[in-house]
Amino acid sequence: TGFVPETGRGSWTGTITDKNGVLSNSSVVVGFSNADAQYWVKVDSTTKPFTSPKMVPGTYNTTIYKNQLPVSSEAITIAGGSAPASAPASTEAATPAPASNGGQRRAQSVEGAKTLTVTYEPVAEPLWRIGVFDGVPDGFLNADKIHTAHPSDSRMKPWKPLNFTIGTDKDEIFPMAMFRAVNDPITINFELTKEQVGKDRTLKLGIPLAQNNGRCSVTVNKFSAKTPLSAAVKTRGVT
Repeated sequence: TGFVPETGRGSWTGTITDKNGVLSNSSVVVGFSNADAQYWVKVDSTTKPFTSPKMVPGTYNTTIYKNQLPVSSEAITIAGGSAPASAPASTEAATPAPASNGGQRRAQSVEGAKTLTVTYEPVAEPLWRIGVFDGVPDGFLNADKIHTAHPSDSRMKPWKPLNFTIGTDKDEIFPMAMFRAVNDPITINFELTKEQVGKDRTLKLGIPLAQNNGRCSVTVNKFSAKTPLSAAVKTRGVT
């Protein structure tokens, strides 16, 4: 307990293996967390080498984020006073880690790079997709204002029920948030070929935040899916 000086902290340096191109040109962050501390470092999404801030010794859950979507998670252990392993010489021009939670920005070059591997496997060719599956509502209706304005702000475009047609309507009219009894239901219209209808299909909903026991109920023609439990947060979110 208590403050740990820089001399008692350790760093971690490595690269990211992304064989399926999941990260593409997205904003990439590597987070380190346990019950006592959290640190993070923004990673160059092209070269992908990174160095952590100086961290208090311990075992950390290390997560790679594509924007805000976790795409990999594994445990690493930081020893006190340890120098970080360095990325290979061809990637030494890495973006240095920002100071975070008291960590000091410092990288040292020693032999032996370590690697984190992206394990998330996206659907290669979905029948249709609305938006980008990356944990953020960017590009949707009012997403450009939500960080600085309340949903009820007059500058927001109206929140209202929507009839959305795949292949015709643009993502920018799809709401970044759904409020019970305000802009529900949202109806999505799409067509399938006979071959597509003959195979089992899975509908995936990316819900970064659910508040006040919020959850989606889904009906497809005459089929009604079981309403899942809510993973609601115990804090304010979109409001």
